[in-house]
Amino acid sequence: MNYKIHSANYVKITIFILTITLGFIFFGFDSLLAKKNQDIFSEILKQTNVNIEECSINTSFETQIGGSAICKKILKKLGYGDAILKVSSNKDIYCIEFSKNNYNGYIESTQHENEYDIAININDKCNKNDLSYLKLNMENSLEGISSGNKYFLYIKSKIATQSISTIDSKIKTILKQNQAIDLNSVNINNGTTTTAYTGLYPSVKSGNSLMDFNYAVCRYPSGNYLIMGSPEILATY
Repeated sequence: MNYKIHSANYVKITIFILTITLGFIFFGFDSLLAKKNQDIFSEILKQTNVNIEECSINTSFETQIGGSAICKKILKKLGYGDAILKVSSNKDIYCIEFSKNNYNGYIESTQHENEYDIAININDKCNKNDLSYLKLNMENSLEGISSGNKYFLYIKSKIATQSISTIDSKIKTILKQNQAIDLNSVNINNGTTTTAYTGLYPSVKSGNSLMDFNYAVCRYPSGNYLIMGSPEILATY
């Protein structure tokens, strides 16, 4: 009789432990998946209610093949083969500037001894977040040419009615709610710029810390602006 009681208790305890363990496993998996699918850019844009004006993407890589051939190949694969073009070149540099509809940018090849540095920039004058499209198009276009590239993402938005201090406070709250760390803010002539590590994007070194997200709230004669970039903002602001 006692054996049966002990056996029943053992089964109940085992089931309880398995339930708790599986709960932790699935909760952890869901948390990891949610983290992976997070997009700080979209979340901030939604909660700050700003008006997007421009998106852009930059990348660069080294290759053994450069010059006009690689620039023209990338241009065609990107879908700008029929764009308005401006070509400039000298002994070491070949550059194609392009403009098509709301897109403009450049593809540049610079020779260094037996290697070439390829730099690509695409700007999209848009009113929505086109970063995912720009990145996917770039990745697909560079397939077979270069892999594992680091992409620099950028969005410029106009602040409609709120002050830059209000927007700055909202973004800091969003970042902290998403477990961002190493928030570091610096006052600039026309506003404030902040770097942070979210764990969502490729990172760069910033002092003794990592950063993968950078934003600035700025005042201009034309209005107030929110500028965001990952892993950092490359444009002057």
